[in-house]
Amino acid sequence: MTGAEGSVAKLRVKKANGKTFDYEIKRRAFSTRQKDELKWIEENKTAMIKVNSFDRAYDRNVIADFMKEAVKAKNLIIDLRSNGGGAVTNLFDFAGYFLDPKQDLGAFLDKNAVRSYKSEFKAEPADLNSLIPFSAGIMKPSRKPMRFKGNITILINGGTGSASEIFTAAMRDLYGRYEIDSTGTVVASKDEIEVSIAGTNSAGAVLFSTYAPASNGFYLQYPLADYVTPSGKRLEGNPIQPDVKIEDPKVWVKNAPDRGIEIAQAIFERARLRQERIKKQ
Repeated sequence: MTGAEGSVAKLRVKKANGKTFDYEIKRRAFSTRQKDELKWIEENKTAMIKVNSFDRAYDRNVIADFMKEAVKAKNLIIDLRSNGGGAVTNLFDFAGYFLDPKQDLGAFLDKNAVRSYKSEFKAEPADLNSLIPFSAGIMKPSRKPMRFKGNITILINGGTGSASEIFTAAMRDLYGRYEIDSTGTVVASKDEIEVSIAGTNSAGAVLFSTYAPASNGFYLQYPLADYVTPSGKRLEGNPIQPDVKIEDPKVWVKNAPDRGIEIAQAIFERARLRQERIKKQ
């Protein structure tokens, strides 16, 4: 229904009962951009940052201002629910507030990595992990003047995809409190900071892609490379499973109670008690 601003679009809507209604809508510019936000759940203790996208709507200056405040908190909720991803350069920027630039965010694996492997070993690669040494796309966080060093809970859902899944998976691999091994057993992980994930399974959509113009004004999006996490896990078709399952509300209502925040606060309290016990030992 695109057209010149100020022109009129005539619509006919058919209801389920078969009745039709005619409408006229004047075309005007509009934006679907959602503003990222930072808010304090508990003053000087727990903050929450909502990042809606890593695409063009991601504003590095705004995120920098948010993180100047967030680093004062002991606990941080990172809300990536319905963040479908975007540019990996923006992912690197955001990850820099949490990870050392020497740490890996994982690797992109493309046909060049396969060719290099075949040239080296004269054989087909057994799995994606064997291609990692040949990847030209090892990803690193940006260098930032500050890093958050408290406890973190990342909120995800079925709309969390691509760059958002890369960030979440990397944080779990590097700092996750809990890790599920190949037998399905939950084992304790690192104690430097604690990262937990809550919500529903992510999208499992992490192929690196690009766009090319097609006919009649259309564009074609097609994949160029696969992705594996720092520990060598493939996410495409294998969504991230949260540590704590929380169903999304059926309807998002502004200022309505958020179960995700309640669960994150409970996780932080358990972490506080656990850390106190460790200090007493």
